[in-house]
Amino acid sequence: MAALLGPLIGGGFNFVEQLIKAHKVNEWAKLVFSFVFSYLTTFSFVCGSALAAKTPVLISIGSGMVSGAVVVTYLFRRSPLTKDLFVALPAEEAAKEMDTNLQTLQRGK
Repeated sequence: MAALLGPLIGGGFNFVEQLIKAHKVNEWAKLVFSFVFSYLTTFSFVCGSALAAKTPVLISIGSGMVSGAVVVTYLFRRSPLTKDLFVALPAEEAAKEMDTNLQTLQRGK
């Protein structure tokens, strides 16, 4: 009887372990989607607004890039998945993030 339960219990633990790994992969995929969506939305809004105000093209693009980087850094710092990761950031970027009034949205189910 014990010989029959051994593989079953081991298989059950393996199944649970795979579920935990799949959950982590899903969490990372959601975080990456959040990064991409936030960056592109911020870039488009800032760059488009600057272009509509007749700001030179390169300045508009640069402003969009900087704003997108600030938003992604903000999300990175808030995520529990990135809690123990070390990254290098320019001091200007960190100061820009602290000086920015960002709104966060979270959709309900």
